[in-house]
Amino acid sequence: MIVCRNVATSTITGHQTTDMSFKAKGKLGDHEVRCVNRKLLLEALANELPSGTIRFSSKVVSIEESGFYKLVHLADGTIIKTKV
Repeated sequence: MIVCRNVATSTITGHQTTDMSFKAKGKLGDHEVRCVNRKLLLEALANELPSGTIRFSSKVVSIEESGFYKLVHLADGTIIKTKV
């Protein structure tokens, strides 16, 4: 079994603050666990969608039911009609 560990350390005291273990065992055997650079992941996902369909750093203030659609209200006043 592959075990990946993530340890965080305090920059002030130098002591360990968290210790997380990622155990990866599935029905078909061990799984590989990898770290992914967030920027690269977002870019890869964005490249699969039409231009202008992603709004980064937008604050959602409410979601409203509207028939088969949902209306997502953003803090800047924008309303996005979605199929979810």
